[in-house]
Amino acid sequence: LTRNNLMQLRARNNESITKKTRYLPERNISGVRAIPTKEQAEKYFDQNYEKYPLQIWSLIMMMCYGFRNHELWHIERLEDNYSKSSLHNKFIYVPGNWRTKSKFSHYTFPIYPEWVERYYLLRESLPSWKASVPNIKGDLVSNAKKEDIKPYDLRHTWAVRVSTMPEWNHVSEADAALAMGHSIDVHRKNYQRWISVDEARDRFLSRVIPST
Repeated sequence: LTRNNLMQLRARNNESITKKTRYLPERNISGVRAIPTKEQAEKYFDQNYEKYPLQIWSLIMMMCYGFRNHELWHIERLEDNYSKSSLHNKFIYVPGNWRTKSKFSHYTFPIYPEWVERYYLLRESLPSWKASVPNIKGDLVSNAKKEDIKPYDLRHTWAVRVSTMPEWNHVSEADAALAMGHSIDVHRKNYQRWISVDEARDRFLSRVIPST
């Protein structure tokens, strides 16, 4: 095959798997995601809810509201007095921008409103949890202003602790970034405050000077 032949085949293959053409009526739907019926879903949920309450709650929320996996950690319920409509009181706010993959903040609604009561989807929120921003050593600063902890803050907690806890000094910035799934540049940009000069020096020397 010539280069032109290969380029044509690649373009044809890419076109066949694009999302724009994936669900068209005339196309082969062998690659389309599995879509359960409401009855199939309820049977599965009812059989497994007691043993796996958190996991099943997450699945129900995703199917009922159309959330992405990670959006479950960012959603907010509208105030009960937002509307006199019982359906409006079941709407959910999904933030956008940097917090989720959505390009803009938006609202969504349950396609099966009766599931909200049946599976206790909009139960009370967790109690408030606060903490302050640690210093460069990872220690809490006395009298520092405390902020509400969001679930995503716990990911940052992991990065800060890896950078400041002595037992993890052997983990390089590159390995920490790799473990978190982002580049070393992103890691340094977000966590440079907790990567001290002394620790950076010690890690550099440990890599350059062979152990004896």
